[in-house]
Amino acid sequence: MQKRWTGVWVFQLLEYAVALMLASYATRAVEPIVPASVAGAVLLNAALFDGPLSAFRVFNTATHRALGIFLGLGTVVIAFLGSLDMTNRATLILTGVAEVFISVRFGYGIRTTSSRSK
Repeated sequence: MQKRWTGVWVFQLLEYAVALMLASYATRAVEPIVPASVAGAVLLNAALFDGPLSAFRVFNTATHRALGIFLGLGTVVIAFLGSLDMTNRATLILTGVAEVFISVRFGYGIRTTSSRSK
């Protein structure tokens, strides 16, 4: 059996959804600068990737995956070290964990197996 990677568009769609949900939260937050900045960074990461739903196609899949992991871990660090209220802190931790999970699990698309040979 061969392993194939498909569905990179799902990965991008999930990142756009995370960015838009965080931006939506930032409009209602007491201190919106940190959530809005993280939402912009996640949105840029999704838009600059050379996938099917990207806007600019600047960097490849491996770079995008590494940036997604770095961005998620950085978001969690900012949540723990920044002087934020509890709601911002919890939202950023959940966003960072979601970004790392999406980048690690779906970073190269959805893995499928095929019994057909090439």
